[in-house]
Amino acid sequence: MTADIAHEPRTPVAAMVTATGLLPPGPATDLVAGGVRKLRGLVEDVLEVARLDAHAVAVETGPRQVSAMARRSVAGLDGAQGRVDVRIVADTPRRPIRGVWSASSPTWSPTRCGTAPRR
Repeated sequence: MTADIAHEPRTPVAAMVTATGLLPPGPATDLVAGGVRKLRGLVEDVLEVARLDAHAVAVETGPRQVSAMARRSVAGLDGAQGRVDVRIVADTPRRPIRGVWSASSPTWSPTRCGTAPRR
């Protein structure tokens, strides 16, 4: 049931993402785009919970090296090498982080990976 509830808004949210890209630049567009991004993240999070409920994804427990996960994420950017600068910013406590880490739903994660155009 959770999967059905989460899947239904996916198409309208995708249409909203596309439509937002067609809006003229400005503060109102930025506000709408931010709301659409948040909504899309919520839908993806609910889908992830549905996958976990359905045992459709394997859950591994135990200590993990966040730095190794970040390196694997950045390794996927090989095609952008030379065109972007990659910076990894870790804003994490010095104690172990407890929680569920998912490759498909990192939006709540305290570790951010991103790209910026090369200057």
